[in-house]
Amino acid sequence: MKKIVFSVIFPFSFLCFGQQHDSIKKIGLLANDNASWSPDDKELLYTANFSGNWQVYRRDLATNKVTRLTYHSGDDDTPIWAPNGSKIVFVSNALGNDEIMMMSPDGGNLTNITNHPSKDIHPTWHPNGNSLLFNSNRENQDSFAIYSMNVNGGNTERLTDPREMRTNAWWSPDASKIVFVKWIYDEVSKERKGDIFIMDANGTNEKNLTNSKAHSDEWPYWSPDGSKIVFTSERTGIRQIHIINADGSGIKRLVSSPHLDTRPYWSFDGKKISFDRYITSTVMDIYIVYLDK
Repeated sequence: MKKIVFSVIFPFSFLCFGQQHDSIKKIGLLANDNASWSPDDKELLYTANFSGNWQVYRRDLATNKVTRLTYHSGDDDTPIWAPNGSKIVFVSNALGNDEIMMMSPDGGNLTNITNHPSKDIHPTWHPNGNSLLFNSNRENQDSFAIYSMNVNGGNTERLTDPREMRTNAWWSPDASKIVFVKWIYDEVSKERKGDIFIMDANGTNEKNLTNSKAHSDEWPYWSPDGSKIVFTSERTGIRQIHIINADGSGIKRLVSSPHLDTRPYWSFDGKKISFDRYITSTVMDIYIVYLDK
């Protein structure tokens, strides 16, 4: 889990597809990240370090009203609304290790749904809201595999080989595919680099969409119609937000900037994408890019 103190971000200009773009909005002045949209696109969930620990907040985009949802001694991360808006899942290390937690949208009814001594991270929802994908190192402490489970934590099933690292998995809108990051060891840099893959919902028929090799592609997320995937790539020398067709064609950069942009999330109406922007390693905020239709 991250440990960063909050800092102020000052305005600057943006470029989109190589041209000046005036449809980008910064949502705050202090360190916020990991934003995800409410099903009606009226609010953002996110984490912020206003209290000395990263906690979960929700923000009404029309009124800018902010509501704090968690009050933990540890750090909380990656909050995601259920498709019907009735629940929120997130990761917390407040109990000593990374666990997947569930709560009501007002922060009540907090439940630990993994309750496992391993690291359980990156929970994401099935489109029907009845099950979750997540990553865990419970079968290999040096790597993460993709698992599924019911929303109550039962019927856990491993979908990928625990000897290979796969993270950031999301079901497609029709639940037939899963997009994820597969981390492949690079002999030149002696590091693992991410590629964006898709596979069938049962964990078979993997396909590499990005074939990055020399750079890392991470944090994929489906468009609402399932035709495209937004992701982070360092193929331009710094992590930036890119979009690719679901068949692996048509990669293009969404926003061009001198800063590190990551963790994109498409809105449910398909008209907006939120992302995190890092000016330095400790100075960051959430931005929204409004897409041309």
